This record gives sequence, structure tokens and C-alpha cells, in this order.
Amino acid sequence: MKKLVYFVIAVSICLLSSCKKDSYTNATVVKVCGIHFLRVLDKEYKICNAEKTSTFENNQKVFANFHLVKNCGDNRDQHPVCALVGPGDGWINIIDIKMQ
Repeated sequence: MKKLVYFVIAVSICLLSSCKKDSYTNATVVKVCGIHFLRVLDKEYKICNAEKTSTFENNQKVFANFHLVKNCGDNRDQHPVCALVGPGDGWINIIDIKMQ
């Protein structure tokens, strides 16, 4: 019986510690020449799923939950749209975004 109690406690601890918490970061939506960026601290990341930011204004402060990716899975980083757009600091996929 004692082993069963220890087993249940161990399983409960594992399940509770494995729950992933959503972490939101203060960020700013930046839109230049049709390309959407997310400015986080001093870095600007190009957004793969820009439709998530279409309802936000340029330079609008947001809370964003995102993850970094190597590329968007297409060739969009091979074709610069205008001279105002630099290479950025990488690519991201937005998981969730909301106004501050």
C-alpha cells in the first residue's frame, strides 16, 4: 500500500511539472513594405505567419507568445521587398498575440 501511495505521488508530480505554461513577451509589431516584424528588446524578427498581426497597427505594443524558426518553409527570405527592409534577426512563428 505504501508503494502505491509513493507511486501516485510520483506520477502526480511528473504530470504537474510537465504542464507547459504559456509565456508572453512584451513586443512591438513593426510593418515595413508589407513585411511584418516583431520587435523584442533590441531585435526584430520577421514573422512567418503575418496574418496573426494583420489587425494590429504599425508600432503597436503587444504581448506575444512565439517560437523561433530557421525559415518559413518557403523562399520569402530570398526576395527582399524594398531597401528599407533589412535581414532581421531571424524568423518566428507567432503562437498567440494580444494587445497590451
